[in-house]
Amino acid sequence: MNHRAQKSVSIVGGTLWGNRGAEAMLVTTIGAIREEHPECQFYVFSYYPERDKELCVDDSIEFLNYRPLNLGLKVFPLAILTWLFSLIKIRLPDFMVGREMAAIRRSDAMCDVGGITFCDGREIFLLYNVLSVMTAMLVGTPVFKMSQAMGPFKSSINRFWANRILPRCQHVFSRGGLTSKSLESLGLETSKWSDASDVAFSYQTSFSLTDENTGRIKDFESNYRLSSEHAQQTIAIIPSSLVAKKNEQYVHQLSELIKDVVAAGNHVLLLPNATREGVEKSRNNDLVAIKSIVEELSDVQDVLDHVSAVDFDLNTDGIRSLLGLADMLVTSRFHGMVAALAGTIPVVVIGWSHKYREVLAQFDSEELSSDHESRSFSLTEQVLQVASNVEVHRNRLRQHLPSVKSSSEMQLTKVCEFLSGGQSKAPTESNGKMIPCLPSSIDSTTLPETVA
Repeated sequence: MNHRAQKSVSIVGGTLWGNRGAEAMLVTTIGAIREEHPECQFYVFSYYPERDKELCVDDSIEFLNYRPLNLGLKVFPLAILTWLFSLIKIRLPDFMVGREMAAIRRSDAMCDVGGITFCDGREIFLLYNVLSVMTAMLVGTPVFKMSQAMGPFKSSINRFWANRILPRCQHVFSRGGLTSKSLESLGLETSKWSDASDVAFSYQTSFSLTDENTGRIKDFESNYRLSSEHAQQTIAIIPSSLVAKKNEQYVHQLSELIKDVVAAGNHVLLLPNATREGVEKSRNNDLVAIKSIVEELSDVQDVLDHVSAVDFDLNTDGIRSLLGLADMLVTSRFHGMVAALAGTIPVVVIGWSHKYREVLAQFDSEELSSDHESRSFSLTEQVLQVASNVEVHRNRLRQHLPSVKSSSEMQLTKVCEFLSGGQSKAPTESNGKMIPCLPSSIDSTTLPETVA
């Protein structure tokens, strides 16, 4: 296929290190665009730019600093400055606007892969959600909000900013029915948004951009096979450090579940979906939650003998590979759920927002999601019930997966068509439609927990 010119794409909301759901969306977006535009230049705006650069096996991808402090005190003010000068038809040279703004300005599009944005109850991240894409809007770079959960918009401040940012996006992709209803409540023009299943349903192994702990994964798998050879089934558990922080009973709840399923003759596979090996902080690091679970089980060695727990960094490819050893999954991580569904592995979700239910509904499995604070059901009973009907659940997932994958691929196709069509950016950077609202403050210490 002939392409008229090399394209450039900025990506925000995703990292390679840390939350591996964010990694899955990031590498899938890059990989899919590259299939149509092999020479495309990618700029990844990351919370962990140095670590991401170290991990990435592709030197052509440029990682830039999008930590809240740098975004709020450097990048966004430079975006305002660039916009103001454009009003008098002056284009500031790249060295004056900084590496980040220079990359955004030369990009043909920005893809926001943040898993959940503009959501009531997450106002602490709202300013970051706004500024991260407004930098592009100020210089006329089209913004695609890739499939994500949004809403509800009952909070006045959330609704205010959603009404000012979402209509200015090139296109917004709703990840499910509940998000779609929220967008409808905003009155967003139907031409500006459409439904699309999560980007990670389009993930392919060839899209991976890191090579992490391959040898340790092979050793882990060998030890797992030895310790699980007499088990009836393997039940994987992907805990969430975020939910563990929200709910002080969470670790105990999962520990009790492990005791119950082991007593029923099963093996347990403890996997992370967010890893920062060597870091004791829990943000974007499920290894901390896994360690707490193992410590709680330390006085019941006969149970631990039937538990295989990962204690090292895994990328998306490693997670999906090890998850394939399991018969079913219990998780509080959104993209742990997506990985299971993509592999037609039955899943029970202990979640915290509508984002889980709206995706499970696409598989006619909404009843398998509950809130982590719910006391109205027995987790053990539900897990063992699903385990006893694995093939029934697998067949249901197989039935719905093709349409879900097709929906996921649609948004990537739409972005590629936009790039292929050669649509220009805004005629000038000074079209006057975006009036910047300067923030009174920004939390320079809080990093978004991108996706659970």
